[in-house]
Amino acid sequence: MIYFFYIIFFITILFFLSELLYSVYKKENSYFSSDTRGNLLHGFFLITISGVSVFFYFKIFTHLFFIFKNTSKNFNLISLITCIVLIDFIYYIFHQLHHSVPLLKKFHHVHHGDRQYNLSTAFRISWFEQAYVFIFLTPLILIGFTPSTVLLSWLFLTGYQMICHSHYLKLPSFLTYFLVTPNTHRIHHDQNIENYNSNYGAIFSIWDRVFGTFTIHQKKITFGIKNYKQDNFIKMETDSLLSKNKT
Repeated sequence: MIYFFYIIFFITILFFLSELLYSVYKKENSYFSSDTRGNLLHGFFLITISGVSVFFYFKIFTHLFFIFKNTSKNFNLISLITCIVLIDFIYYIFHQLHHSVPLLKKFHHVHHGDRQYNLSTAFRISWFEQAYVFIFLTPLILIGFTPSTVLLSWLFLTGYQMICHSHYLKLPSFLTYFLVTPNTHRIHHDQNIENYNSNYGAIFSIWDRVFGTFTIHQKKITFGIKNYKQDNFIKMETDSLLSKNKT
C-alpha cells in the first residue's frame, strides 16, 4: 500500500514541476510568492504525516477487516469504483463539517489561508486534519471493503483534489455537471462567504447539486482569508488554532 502512496506522490510532484515550468514560460509569478514557498515547506511535513498515517491506519483497518470479514467485498474494479463514490460522499460531509464546526474550521483555515491558488495550495492542509481524516473512512471497512480498496480510493481522491488546485488547467465546462473541476473548486477558495460555503465535493459535483451547495460562473475571486496573511509553514498551524477569524 505504501508503494501506491509514493507513486501518487511522484506523479503529483511531476505535475507540480510541469506547472512551475509553465509559469516560468508564461513569465507569471503564480508559483514564486512567499505563500507558495511556505506551502511547499508545509507540504514536506504533511507528506511525512500522510505516509505515517496511511501505514498506521492500514494496520488498524486490516485488523478491523478480519473481525468483520464475513461481509468481505473482494478487491476488484467494481468494488474500487463503488468505494471511490462512497468516499467522495464521506469527504463531502467531512469537508462541510470543517466549514461549520468551530474547532474543525480552525484546522481547515490552514488550507484557505493561501492568497494564491496553485498546486502548492494542496500541500497547505492542516497536519492535524491529515492525521485524523482516516477515522471518517472506518465505516467503509465495517461494511466490508478491504483496507487496500479504501486506502487506494482515498489516494485517488487525494490525487484528483491535487489536480483541482491547478492554476492553469482548464477542463470542458460540461464536466462540471458531474465532476469537480479546477474552475469550480477555485470558487470554493473565494473570500466571499457564499462561495466559501459551496462546492465541497472532491471528485463528483453531484453531492453539491443534490444538497444545494453548488456554485459556478464567478468572475472576480479573491483568494485567502480576509485580513489574514501567513506564509510561515509552522505559524500556518499555530495561527489557525489561535485565530478568532469568523470566516
